[in-house]
Amino acid sequence: MPLETEDEGEAVTKALRILRDPVLAGADPLAEELDAFLADMRAIGTYTRSTAENRRAVLKKWTTERRLKGVRQITEDAIRSWLGSLRQGADRLEQSTVDSYGMMIRAFCVWLVEKKKLRENPAEFLKSKAFLSAKKRRFCRREQVDRLISECPSKDLKFILFAGFHAGMRKEEIIQARPEWFDFREKFIEIVESEDWKPKDKDKRAIPLSRQFRNFLLNEMRIDGELPGPFVLRPEVKQGKSRYRYDFRRPFEEYVTSKKLKWLKPHIMRHTFASLLAIAGVSIFKIAKWLGDDVKVVERHYAHLLPQDADIERAFGGKLDRSSKSGIDEAF
Repeated sequence: MPLETEDEGEAVTKALRILRDPVLAGADPLAEELDAFLADMRAIGTYTRSTAENRRAVLKKWTTERRLKGVRQITEDAIRSWLGSLRQGADRLEQSTVDSYGMMIRAFCVWLVEKKKLRENPAEFLKSKAFLSAKKRRFCRREQVDRLISECPSKDLKFILFAGFHAGMRKEEIIQARPEWFDFREKFIEIVESEDWKPKDKDKRAIPLSRQFRNFLLNEMRIDGELPGPFVLRPEVKQGKSRYRYDFRRPFEEYVTSKKLKWLKPHIMRHTFASLLAIAGVSIFKIAKWLGDDVKVVERHYAHLLPQDADIERAFGGKLDRSSKSGIDEAF
């Protein structure tokens, strides 16, 4: 009964865990432990500021709705029942979203175990889904990118495609793009905040301007020698109360669907940018810098796409191909 099981094998396993770690560390109220967890993840670079706040909102919703006040109240049932409730009612969530929420809870529980606040992970049953979801990162092939851009009938839509595929810009950044962001002489894009808008995490960043994107801006987007302003995309549309000044979802979806790429979403253009760079041999550090993401996050998602490391050929006497280069233009 103290081990909360009627199965002898499970009871022995639990007893051995207790013998190995007879005393758990004192646990603070759950809200304080949550703050400490997120602070740790920020300190080691696993979460960005925005990611941490996103995790906080989800975990707080879970603890509030399940009325969890202390660490010892976290059980498998408290996790399963809440995740199950998210798939019910009028506001039910997609299974992929529910799965991602489960992974957030699991990460928190792993941390609690590591800090000896919990003896075992009550979210261990979610483990297999973590590995499956981590591999599902779709991106376009180079020839698909080229075809989408070359066959695009709309100048505005072509700008959207270039900004997403060739610069890895987020949807909101594409909509907020200003003419002063583009430096044709030095060939880079600098995403910076304005009086009424700030980029994610409030961090400005510079991205090399590819030859194709630069030529398009110079030859097709400029009017009387200047890019349109105050916004490059649909400058006549002003910022209202909604998040997006202008939402290009409908024309974007109609176009990619006509090309039999219905699965392509704006954020997949950003994944494609990073994926093609990795395939071209660009360093993870550079990709992370251009994306404005943490190096560890980028490495986890894109490192498997990096080509063979030449160091192994050098060590075993193989001939190195010195003709290849790494950069934006080589990727696109």
